[in-house]
Amino acid sequence: MNDEQASAEVVDGVLKKLVDRLQSRDVAQIMNLFTKDALLFGSEAGEVAQGTEELQAFFTTIFEQRTKISWTWDSLFTRKIGESIWFVGPAMLHLNDGSGHDVDYPYRLSGVLLRGTTEPWVFTMFNGSEPASH
Repeated sequence: MNDEQASAEVVDGVLKKLVDRLQSRDVAQIMNLFTKDALLFGSEAGEVAQGTEELQAFFTTIFEQRTKISWTWDSLFTRKIGESIWFVGPAMLHLNDGSGHDVDYPYRLSGVLLRGTTEPWVFTMFNGSEPASH
């Protein structure tokens, strides 16, 4: 397995953990996937959080909403540089409100992973966004 394949497997695994923890709505467990000074950008205005306190507040707010968030992706572009892996690529955002009214949107995921202490790899930067329409 080459570095690119290994990096893609790492990213895939960390994103799957993120999706699982979003579904379980456990703030403490999701925080284990982020560095203490991690930066998160979402699609909506104001969806920015940096550092443990802001990330905890962000996820607490997300988890108070009825709708559950998840993503699927086929393949993402990845690069390993030293002890970091960055990724970017297309995905689908899935919103489930629990009443059978699921909605899917084209999405893009990107981020930077570093070697972690609570997990083998953790986010130091994460971005999820809706692509601009033409």
